[in-house]
Amino acid sequence: MRWLGWTCAGLVSLSAAAWCQAPANPTPPVVPTASPEVQRLDQLLAAWEQRMKSIESLIVECSRAEFDKTYNSTELFVGTARYLKPNLARLDLQKKSDPNYFEKYVCNGQHLYEYRLKQKMVRVHELPKNSNGISDDTFLSFLFGMKAEDAKRRYELRLVKEDQWWIYVEILPRYTADKQEFSKAQMVLYAAPQQLAMLPRRLWFQHPNGSEITWEFPKVEPNARLNRQEFVPPQPPKDWVVERASAPQTPAKANPPAPKK
Repeated sequence: MRWLGWTCAGLVSLSAAAWCQAPANPTPPVVPTASPEVQRLDQLLAAWEQRMKSIESLIVECSRAEFDKTYNSTELFVGTARYLKPNLARLDLQKKSDPNYFEKYVCNGQHLYEYRLKQKMVRVHELPKNSNGISDDTFLSFLFGMKAEDAKRRYELRLVKEDQWWIYVEILPRYTADKQEFSKAQMVLYAAPQQLAMLPRRLWFQHPNGSEITWEFPKVEPNARLNRQEFVPPQPPKDWVVERASAPQTPAKANPPAPKK
């Protein structure tokens, strides 16, 4: 407890010095306070961060709708996502209009394996890591590997709406690299029931060209029983080729402006 004694002694010394040197009628500094909306968003982001820390595993029924603005068309994929802490993930999707067409992504913590049916190819991506071992450039990082303060620093966040069931958060990019990927996004979190509170229900992106992607998570099973073997990349068919993607470029480290209060 020595640090406590040092702290108390220092505070007493500083207080005495300040009292001796203070003017007769000191004017307290003006300290800006955050708006109620910003304060509420901070509370929700803190709760979201703590909730994500408590998640050991997930099984999620999901869908991805892709709206192509150029052709005014929409494609729908449905499937299952799995996550095992700290950095294992798997996504299996099928095209709704053609069940024979599938997409598969497997992340073993070091690499992302992308199975491409049309090209009969597996592309192996080396993942840049953050402190949690999850790629900084993936949607997985935003949902499960990012602290609230880091999210506010990287993105401009705004609480759009909150009701009994849902929490709506608008996401705008700050970094140039992120602006090239999406112009705006919205995350919807469960507010209830309690076992799903602060877990994602929807994630919507709009690309700079106006096309959109909407992820839906209608059924979420937190802390599901998963085996690490489920995240071993499966061997592709013999007539497929395996290709290593170029190493990702490290994003620029220029700091965006601090979030406004």
